[in-house]
Amino acid sequence: PELGDLHFKESRFVCESGALPPKTKNPATLLWVERGYIVMDQRSCRGSVFEHPCFCWDAFRYQKGIDPLTSQFQCDSTCRWGLCGGKTCAAKPPPPLQRSFTVAERLLPGQLRMDTTMNVAMQSVDDLVDSKADDAVEY
Repeated sequence: PELGDLHFKESRFVCESGALPPKTKNPATLLWVERGYIVMDQRSCRGSVFEHPCFCWDAFRYQKGIDPLTSQFQCDSTCRWGLCGGKTCAAKPPPPLQRSFTVAERLLPGQLRMDTTMNVAMQSVDDLVDSKADDAVEY
């Protein structure tokens, strides 16, 4: 019943103490029911409301030099907690990567593909089993 007076905002708080409010009587059924929320002790809580603009991006895509899919969300004042969901988050978007080399220049010539000059001989497994059976000693 009192939920109409509450104003919810996106936030993150860690509280060490809380309690259930007293049950209230349902006017239709006259049964005692839970109120549906927990009352937190403000003195035991740490955290903040997400009201600071932050930029979030995929650090792996950024390091690869491809579009890091940067988004702007509301986060806490440190840009640590918010809607980024495991992505890198900061007050400013990532700077463009300085690419002074290409991928091919970083690799040595022998690392571009596997060396196939090794002599490979393929043999059927059945031939190996048959030759072992012929070599077996009879008792």
